[in-house]
Amino acid sequence: MGLRATTLAVIGTILVLMIVLISSISKVIVLDGYSRLENDKILESAEQVLRMVDDEVGQVKIVTGDWAPWDDTYQFVQDGNQDYIDDNLSDSTINNLPVDFIIYIGPERNLLYCKYVDPETEEDATCPNSIQQFALSPFIQRSDENGETISGLAMLGDVPAIIAAAPIMTSQFTGPAMGTLLAGRFLFPKEIQRLATKIGLALQLESLAGSDLSEDFSLAREHLTTGAGKAVVERIDAKNIAAYSLLFDVQDSPILMLGIKTDRQIFAEGKKSLLYIIIAICITGLVCIVATMLFLETRVLSRVVRLNHEVQDIGTSGNLLKKATVEGKDELAGLSSAINQMVDSVRISTERDRAILESMEDGYFELDLEGRITFFNQALAKLFGYPEKNISDVHYRHLMDRKSASQTVQAMKRLYATGRPIIGMETGFTLENGKQLFLESTISLIRDADGMITGFRGIARDVTERKKAAEELLYLAYHDGLTGLFNRKAFYEHLKNELLYAERYSQQRSLLYIDLDKFKKVNDTFGHAIGDVLLKQFCARVVQVLRNADKFFRLGGDEFVIVLSEPQAHSPEVVAERVLALMKKPFEIGSERIDFVSASIGISMFPTDGQDIDILLLKADSSMYRAKERGGAGIVAAERDRKV
Repeated sequence: MGLRATTLAVIGTILVLMIVLISSISKVIVLDGYSRLENDKILESAEQVLRMVDDEVGQVKIVTGDWAPWDDTYQFVQDGNQDYIDDNLSDSTINNLPVDFIIYIGPERNLLYCKYVDPETEEDATCPNSIQQFALSPFIQRSDENGETISGLAMLGDVPAIIAAAPIMTSQFTGPAMGTLLAGRFLFPKEIQRLATKIGLALQLESLAGSDLSEDFSLAREHLTTGAGKAVVERIDAKNIAAYSLLFDVQDSPILMLGIKTDRQIFAEGKKSLLYIIIAICITGLVCIVATMLFLETRVLSRVVRLNHEVQDIGTSGNLLKKATVEGKDELAGLSSAINQMVDSVRISTERDRAILESMEDGYFELDLEGRITFFNQALAKLFGYPEKNISDVHYRHLMDRKSASQTVQAMKRLYATGRPIIGMETGFTLENGKQLFLESTISLIRDADGMITGFRGIARDVTERKKAAEELLYLAYHDGLTGLFNRKAFYEHLKNELLYAERYSQQRSLLYIDLDKFKKVNDTFGHAIGDVLLKQFCARVVQVLRNADKFFRLGGDEFVIVLSEPQAHSPEVVAERVLALMKKPFEIGSERIDFVSASIGISMFPTDGQDIDILLLKADSSMYRAKERGGAGIVAAERDRKV
């Protein structure tokens, strides 16, 4: 028989015999008896609580028994004299009685007086409506009709209370009854806690009026209503047991459930006794167990422990050249040989993967589920400018700007939720030297042998130069190369959007078409280089007089357009006048002083002069030429066709 079969046979037989023996003893001899004993004990406690409730009802009943058959009370319900209230119904008097309220109901079945002291503040308070409604109920009126005393529990609103009612008679118990005296005490949580402290048990009351009984109370109520007896016992958990009983109101209807919870001390004692029995059984089998352990130690355990240490050493050191000791020809020897073969395979695969990763120009990285970098190649470190710095355990968000970090977090969440790899995600980073780095990454999930997600792995390629080239091309597509202003393409796209917005919200837009007068003379006289500088200075001057919302475009040569957003009345002319005023100042370019250049400006308005780009531009252009025909250095508005 092999080592594995021998070990399983010996240990299995011992374990099965011990489990069967211990289970039989614990169930038949010990635990069942202790369980019955603890049931009897908690049922006795439940009876004690019910007697205590009866005692509390009796205390309230004593109050009505003392106060209802009393000459002073008999006179008070007839004349309502204030002296009776002052002498007998002060806050201190009520606080010294086992009641929260006393109500006097007159012979006409009317509420004469209610004295209520808030049990929380111990001060006089307004008599609650729930008390008044109960006092005037037909059931309470029976007290003076039949001359009987009513006492017990009642629901006043949604709060349980102990009440007692008695007919108001003379001190000699003669009549006729002049009404009813009702007294009671609310069973607020504080009062319930007082009763629990009095008996030394965890006491809980729940109302049967609603459907929101706790789970254990609901189960106990089913047992109580199916005739299980006056009280039922439920085991809450391994350490606690509870008894439940119904409490009835003065009309003999169930209104409350009483719950008593206590620890299973008796059962714990039973378990302790069982423990002693188990110890005895274990001692009996100790000889067999020792013999088995000696066998395992010499044949198995010592070799398994050594193999475990050797494998752990290989794992923690990362030295895949180490070997496990092979001893003998049994299953453990075969396991050691298999481990050595597996380590050799892992070493070869790891060296191959490392060589591939280190030869890559792209960065490779692995992240745990918290986002920390757990593995990377040198190419990734070089991308971030840390060729000698270990960036392990750095959170990837710490390498990004806020916007890129937010976008990446959302992408990683989608990857985790869907399992679909992220392909070609572009991310921006700000390096320690302040430079911008843009990486294009492909990221997928890392799963363990059970298919559980343990992290992320990805490849990152530097696309910074490509990104910059694309941004430069985009800039050149929408900007004038000489002045840096928006060009004709940008003008058409911007104005199209502006007109759509203005039309939707019934707004105006204005175009100022500007052409420089005598600019050709500048190029002919001073050369194109001087002319280019003049155009730049002109643009710089105009930008200073525009609002942030207004846009300035160069259409070509010496032709420019200003688009005014939300122009007010005459504001286009005001802006145009400012432009003309700028031209009065000579242009100083090197040693040259040019003072003959002016500007002609044509104005068109949306929607007055046109509702599409071509018409507005045509009218502004035509107005500009009319300004030139009139000598230049002027302004012509298309709508008015006059020189301003």
